[in-house]
Amino acid sequence: MPPKNIENKEESKVEETKVETPNIGDVVASLQQELADLKEQMVRGVPTKKLKRSVEHTAKIMFYEDLPVVKFGNAYNKVVNDDTKLYIEITTRDKDGKEKKHEVDYITTFNESLRVACLIKKVNKNIIEKPQGNKAQQSRVSVMKADPAGVEGGNKDFSRRVVDLLETVEESTVDIVINEGEWAGTEMTLPIETLNP
Repeated sequence: MPPKNIENKEESKVEETKVETPNIGDVVASLQQELADLKEQMVRGVPTKKLKRSVEHTAKIMFYEDLPVVKFGNAYNKVVNDDTKLYIEITTRDKDGKEKKHEVDYITTFNESLRVACLIKKVNKNIIEKPQGNKAQQSRVSVMKADPAGVEGGNKDFSRRVVDLLETVEESTVDIVINEGEWAGTEMTLPIETLNP
């Protein structure tokens, strides 16, 4: 039996493989280039993809008895058969433009009414100033500085007047096109409060 530190030539058939090592200069050059790119991104910011702005804005409108709801009125309690229920006044509009008011059960109507998708074309804003019915005193003080040459002294003027208090109200309406159902393609103008009930 041969000694342990001497290997049998037949048992040790080791295949030799050549491994190519990259040139150290090339590795250093590529790392330096990546480092320079990262420094530039830190200074100028990381370039990102610009997201496309959505140009289509959609909403839903509510239908009641196959007519679009164009206005929501006041909600109030009503006693029906010894039971108090919440009711609301709604206004619907037919294709001819005729509006009709309905007094409906609030919860049932909002849970069971059909919602239809529509495309918002334009939002119109109208700012109205209307008097509140109250009056207030408005004071004004104006001071004229003295002439730098000292020829004229400064003047003080004090005036007071009574003015009406105004309330500024912004009313917004929306031009829409209905996308679904038998009303598809119909254009209408609605108050903005009727969208997404």
